[in-house]
Amino acid sequence: MKLFLLDANVLLALAWPNHPFHHRAVARLARRERRRWATCLLTQAAFVRLSSNPAIIPGAKSPAEAGEMLSRLIGDPDHVFLEAKSKQLARLQQLLARCHGYNQVNDAFLIWLALSHGANVLTFDAPLRHLPPKPELIELIA
Repeated sequence: MKLFLLDANVLLALAWPNHPFHHRAVARLARRERRRWATCLLTQAAFVRLSSNPAIIPGAKSPAEAGEMLSRLIGDPDHVFLEAKSKQLARLQQLLARCHGYNQVNDAFLIWLALSHGANVLTFDAPLRHLPPKPELIELIA
């Protein structure tokens, strides 16, 4: 099985036991054949932002506390940080051309990053499967 790039919602669900999808995220990651999972700057920033927003997370933390939570998560020896590969910008442009609006831009960047590293995006977001050229690049947690 490939490396999983967790989208921000899966990362949130994994970290917050009071998240409605916490058990689904934990169960899915426990089933993976290879243990590696990934984040990127985009998902890490979203995690801190959303974890410190009380409208999103009951019992939200301060940004510094959310950053500490993130540090503990990515301290996992199975975690991999994915960096952008600027030599593959043509592929990003192709994905951006498939976007129907501004709300798909982050999705396009995650898919581009996953493609650049031979990873799959792990998400709860079913419409994300329609953006990449190959829907199998997206794994949906049902």
